[in-house]
Amino acid sequence: MVDGMSDVDAAGLAEHQEAGAARRTHQLVEELATTGALTWNRPDTHTNRWRVRRLAGLTAGLGLGAAAAVARHLPVRMLSRMIGLLPSSPFTWHVYRSSRTTIVANLLSSSLADEPARWLRWVAMGSAAVAPANGCFNFLGTILARGRLDLVADRVVDRPSADRVAAQVAEAGPLIGVFLHGGLYAAVPNVLRSRGHKVVRVVVPRTHGTYVSEASGRLTDLWGETSEMTVEAGDAFGSAAMVRHLKEGRNVFIALDRLAFARPTGTAYMLGRALPRNDGPAWLAVRSGRPVALWTTYIDRGRIQITASLLLYPDPTLSPQERVARLSQQLYEQAEKAIRAHPEAWACWSYLSGATGGGEVAETDLDQ
Repeated sequence: MVDGMSDVDAAGLAEHQEAGAARRTHQLVEELATTGALTWNRPDTHTNRWRVRRLAGLTAGLGLGAAAAVARHLPVRMLSRMIGLLPSSPFTWHVYRSSRTTIVANLLSSSLADEPARWLRWVAMGSAAVAPANGCFNFLGTILARGRLDLVADRVVDRPSADRVAAQVAEAGPLIGVFLHGGLYAAVPNVLRSRGHKVVRVVVPRTHGTYVSEASGRLTDLWGETSEMTVEAGDAFGSAAMVRHLKEGRNVFIALDRLAFARPTGTAYMLGRALPRNDGPAWLAVRSGRPVALWTTYIDRGRIQITASLLLYPDPTLSPQERVARLSQQLYEQAEKAIRAHPEAWACWSYLSGATGGGEVAETDLDQ
């Protein structure tokens, strides 16, 4: 992970540099391992390939520092165009080449095996492009002032679709916006904020920059948000804080397709397989009495489209546990419809596990 070190050696190096960092290093390693981002085979650090890749990594780090200084002064139009160019960038192609077989295998196991190889390649490329676009927006979210970041979001998002979601929020009152990891999903609170709505983001701890170093502090201005407008998932008082925000008239923005905690509370059936069920949004709805809506994003004619499902309310005739299970089931049904409508817009095809059925596609077929 660090110059070809094992996870134990990397944790030891981190601990030597800062007391207590070994524990956080092991947590990061576990998170990376669950998403297939680590290899268990030690690389040969004496080859030219390794030297070139290491030099490229160091250069990229220096380049990001220089890019941050320049991006602060670039026009909003140029910044939004930079995000638009990422789907066709060499970096996106590299992500695609690294993950396409996993993406296609999961597509095939999700009752999409009858589609031609060209379509599978298009979906895999679209899914791979989501991460660079989100990464670029997140990068801008750490360096731009709130007003400029909101302007960038307004330029890359289709305004009529954003207006429709804003109208839903205005009509329903404070609600729980449940999102999937699609293209520029993080921009949804920005476009709602520019339309007068307050949206509190539920984030995992690593989003705030708490990777290994406790001394580095947290990125309290990520996406232009203050620390009061974010809640850490898994925090002992996180649920109470979210309920308080809803009762005070603020909306809550929370993920469905990735668990923010270690232990799932049940099983969800989606895309032809059993998945660990995220009951967080449903529990929040039951405790607050507020509705939930699934907000998804996809690209159409170069613009990010935002869609909103119908409002879903907990069933008061059921017990709390049954209310949660039923509402979660409805959310996953909405999510499956959204994913099947635009499979190319979902970043998590490369994260699915426990596939049932499906088939295989040769890599040469994907390039035809």
